[in-house]
Amino acid sequence: TPVYNVSLVPAHCLDNSQNSDETGIDCGGAECKQCDGGKCSTDADCAGGRFCQKTSATSTDGFCLEKMFISNISPTAAAHGDYLSITGKFFGNAPGHVYFKNSSNADTEASMANCGSGFDSWIPNQLIVVVPNDAISSSIKVVTASTTGPDNVVRQFVDYTGTAGWKNHAPDFVLSTTTHPGICGVSPTSGQVGSSVTVTGKNFGTSQGAGDFLKFFELKAPVDSWASDTSVTGKVPLLLSNDEYAVKITKNGIDSNGVLFNVFGSVSNGPIVSGLSATSGVFSDYLTIYGTNFGNTQFKVWFSKIDNLGNEIADSAVMGNTSFPSICKKTSTWSDKQIIVKIPSLATSSFYAVRVERPDFSDQSVFLKSPFDTAMSVKIFDGTAAPGVCGITPAIGPVPGLMTLIGEHFSASSKVYFSKINSDPDNISTFASSSVGSLVNYNDGGQTITATSTANTANGPIFVIDNNKQSNSVLFKVYNCLANNNTCSGADLKCCTSGADAGSCATTCSDDKKSTGYMWVFSTSKIKPLPQVVERCGSQTELGTTKLLPSPSPAVMWNGNGHFDANAVCQTAFATVEFNSQMKQSTIDASTVKVYSCGSGNFNVSNCTTTVDVSIMPLLPANGSGQYIQFYPANTSGHRWNPNTWYQVKLMSGIKSSSTPELDLAATKPCGAGTAYCFNFKTKEGDCKLRSVVITPSSFWTSIIDQVQPIKVRSFNTPPYDLIYQGNGLSNQYCTLMNVGGLPWTWSSTNTEYADVTSTVGLANNQTKALAFKNTVGVGIFGDFVNIHAAVGTSSAGTCIDDGITSCTSDGDCKYTIYYNSSAQIKKMLTDPLGICIVSGVQTDGSGYSGLYSAGSNPSQFLGCSVSTDCTADSGFNAWVSGLNNKTTKIAGCSPVTNMVSSAVTHNSSCSIVPLKTGDSPLTIDLTNPEVADYGPNCLEACTNATVWARFNTTMSDNNVSQDSAAIIISKCNNENCTSLTRVTSTDVGFDEDGVTLNVFGEGHDDILETNSLYLVQLSTTSAAGTDIGNQLWTGGNGNPIAKPYNKTFSWRFRTKAIACAPSKIDVTPAVFTAQKLNDRVVFKADIYSAPDSCSVTGQKINPWKESWTWDSTDKNVATVQTFQTIGHNPFCTNNCVKKGSTIAAVTGTPIYAVCG
Repeated sequence: TPVYNVSLVPAHCLDNSQNSDETGIDCGGAECKQCDGGKCSTDADCAGGRFCQKTSATSTDGFCLEKMFISNISPTAAAHGDYLSITGKFFGNAPGHVYFKNSSNADTEASMANCGSGFDSWIPNQLIVVVPNDAISSSIKVVTASTTGPDNVVRQFVDYTGTAGWKNHAPDFVLSTTTHPGICGVSPTSGQVGSSVTVTGKNFGTSQGAGDFLKFFELKAPVDSWASDTSVTGKVPLLLSNDEYAVKITKNGIDSNGVLFNVFGSVSNGPIVSGLSATSGVFSDYLTIYGTNFGNTQFKVWFSKIDNLGNEIADSAVMGNTSFPSICKKTSTWSDKQIIVKIPSLATSSFYAVRVERPDFSDQSVFLKSPFDTAMSVKIFDGTAAPGVCGITPAIGPVPGLMTLIGEHFSASSKVYFSKINSDPDNISTFASSSVGSLVNYNDGGQTITATSTANTANGPIFVIDNNKQSNSVLFKVYNCLANNNTCSGADLKCCTSGADAGSCATTCSDDKKSTGYMWVFSTSKIKPLPQVVERCGSQTELGTTKLLPSPSPAVMWNGNGHFDANAVCQTAFATVEFNSQMKQSTIDASTVKVYSCGSGNFNVSNCTTTVDVSIMPLLPANGSGQYIQFYPANTSGHRWNPNTWYQVKLMSGIKSSSTPELDLAATKPCGAGTAYCFNFKTKEGDCKLRSVVITPSSFWTSIIDQVQPIKVRSFNTPPYDLIYQGNGLSNQYCTLMNVGGLPWTWSSTNTEYADVTSTVGLANNQTKALAFKNTVGVGIFGDFVNIHAAVGTSSAGTCIDDGITSCTSDGDCKYTIYYNSSAQIKKMLTDPLGICIVSGVQTDGSGYSGLYSAGSNPSQFLGCSVSTDCTADSGFNAWVSGLNNKTTKIAGCSPVTNMVSSAVTHNSSCSIVPLKTGDSPLTIDLTNPEVADYGPNCLEACTNATVWARFNTTMSDNNVSQDSAAIIISKCNNENCTSLTRVTSTDVGFDEDGVTLNVFGEGHDDILETNSLYLVQLSTTSAAGTDIGNQLWTGGNGNPIAKPYNKTFSWRFRTKAIACAPSKIDVTPAVFTAQKLNDRVVFKADIYSAPDSCSVTGQKINPWKESWTWDSTDKNVATVQTFQTIGHNPFCTNNCVKKGSTIAAVTGTPIYAVCG
């Protein structure tokens, strides 16, 4: 197990400011690490990546020194003349030198990028250089200007990219022929979220196309102007937190170098204003503010005056007016995503930015304010107030439906406008409208109007127009809670089930009783949890050795905190959804799991109209009691998702749990009528690459000695079926699973004495089953479990790749494609179908030839192309493609030719190119606490032909189970107190094949109870002996049939009635049998029950030997019934009519026994 030494320092030591008692920025003082010149023993004693310079070669003492180092380059591949950024620390303020290598392996110096005055390409943590015209793929060297250290010694520092670097081993430079956009400066170099920023450089293009973006790290930023090849203006994205980010320009999908920008003044959980209902207004007009993180408690809205340069004028803020008519108290004017406020008295003809302020959720003494944003502003003018809406009821409801609007300045001639799909806020004709039904006036000026929404009303804003003046808008959500399991989102909302508000979500419904005294609920059974989609992504899925599945996956909801993979999902990803409970398999199909293709631009739900046929894998056990499904495209090559495409997944409310009663999947993230949960993701081009293995179930506990089954304790009449373990592939993308069914999997148990993997017949190669043998708890096994272990690939390093080529024509369809172009360049493209093999370089053989390699699926450029090919110089061309280990493939050919023949030196199909990935799932077999879970009959009206039975909570041993056992006694009571007993002998005592149900009496041919008699049953006893003395029942286990004793006496009494009971119902077990091969066999058993009575609501189990039986198959072409007879009880046969084998040693004096027949 790796050990990490961690130093904890206060937050002020990492905030890029000199504060508290620091003697420098983030260093010195009592709590932070040492600054320059501070004493140290190791680098860990120094702050900010400083180096501990020892005072002598043998000394352990030293002082902290700002020794320059490189941390990264951007981009890692660039063309001659491209800008390239080098980030690191302690470059100094005075320029030094940056060197690449040329074809002679000599240093060639790079010039600094020049953006003109006001821009500096050499700063202490970043260099921006121009790739020299003679540079080749190589390491980069940085040499600082001379600097005097705290010891007064003058030094120049040198660092390299790659393995020669003294600290970080940044990637080496790779020469490319693709010209990149380049940034030489950002102005300003720091700012708040929402502030403007101008990016200066080259190769931006004169307009923004579909694949063109301004990005902060990987987060796309709003663009204000893109009209120049050298300049782009935009805004810092509102979702960024305080940190340093690389600003990039993406042109036609190609990223520029990154240039650092520092975001400050941002609060990650602060309010964000994203829209206003109007851009102008008069005093007392209602204004609706849209956004996030407003909280649900009213605080303050500020209107700040903006000067002619777009800056906020200090001390100009005026607080918004929240004085509404009293009728507005019936609704909320402040919620987490919507605020309604009145415009205060402000200077006309001026612009005012709207900002929201509220207390910090975690510290009420701290106040957070939304960022200043000129786009979120209103212009004030003179005039009379427009209609104002302070609320609508219901705000969530079905359509068409009656709705009440609350506010001011309405009239009988007002019209209410409703959003439709694709309504344009700038075009009133795209909205549906309705006349006012009734108007009520209140003394303080408040009013209410009613209107009926149209059938085509969609989610979106509702507003009123009166006398050509438009009100503020208020959001309405179309939702019928009656069609969604009476579910409403929102802590104060409930589903109205009847009356005028039926189907709406409201705080108070029209049919509500207005008062109540005291109320409570109770249930006669365990209240079933509402089935929901599990939401999980993060440390539980990405870290550790025992991982849980990400769910839902892939999904853009997991983007953020540096992860944006859900916007570029690999094509062989498996869509995965985990549920928190057991689900009904028959309700999961194409009608309830719907996938739509939504185009390649920005995600727009209106584009999600094309249905994608998917293959849905059966439910599998996940974590705890949950299950999960996986699905993937059904009709594409390799079941790949189309590249560069948005997908939307809709789980419908028709998905149900397997509980009784069945429950609909909870609508926790619906996206329309009939939906329960929706998520979306976007793909990129390329297959997934395997990072690690996740086994499901992640762990399992059982008390059953048998094939491991999804039930932990076998219950009466529950048909047994096997638990399926599945190996899942976690890709190298964040919270994304991948298709691993085609990889080589092996399964094993870490301790086959206790459990082992069994047949995989009928399963995928990444699936297996397990068989539990004996108790693992309290027997000295680490963790009280064994691991079910999966491995994919091979642990031996590959030394070759089977190229699969014997011959092919130019541009032929080979596993590895060989072709040439008009320049007589022979190109070999190595396609890795497993997404794992890494090609690190190319060696060439033959004068005048260069080795060419590209990792793209249709390469347009080739690396290492420094020498032109010349067909006249040599008749052949040889190239070795070098992998992680030895030379892997050699090809030879002549160019240009009509045919090219591969004379690969290795054609070895056993070559291993899949590195070993493993996973474990702990299996706990717990037989330590046997208990009687149920028993019968337990009444005063037992049938005389009833069977007497007891069912345990775990698998039991046959030890001490016999007709005359001291551990199993049934007696007839000779008096009412059972102080005098007469033992009754049964002809068939034993456990059913399930190993948990003990038949005490009534399963034998001659077993019959006397009429009107009292009986006492006694099982096992308490013993301090610690060894088996014949009077206790024991839990079971393979190889060692005695595991743990049932160390107590369990007894009960029952009385028979005067007659036997007639048969009423038959149960056949197994209820379902799935044959995995032709001529498979299974023993079916029938149990017979009386009609329900006072002894049992399901009927008493009665002796099957007193009835006549006929067995048959309804379709003899599918299966036939084999008739056989059981002649008495044979102690040498199992209950399944299989010979047990001898208990006598084959040879006297040896411990060798015969195995079962």
